[in-house]
Amino acid sequence: MVSEREALAQLHARVVAMEAEPTSWFAPSQAAYRQRLSGLGEELGRAVAATDSLVLSLQYEHEQWRRSLVAFS
Repeated sequence: MVSEREALAQLHARVVAMEAEPTSWFAPSQAAYRQRLSGLGEELGRAVAATDSLVLSLQYEHEQWRRSLVAFS
């Protein structure tokens, strides 16, 4: 869980840095900006998938834990 949180924090910091960065919309810088933004989007997609997987895993573990408590009651 810590690694997912760190990955999301790093992505957030990179997006904030890109928002603050001055850009001129001439063709080369526009293409570079779009490429960087595309890369961030892909990383964000992977981070979301990892977070979703973690949530599913935690939900499964919680359900197993709850069932074991019911069984022992």
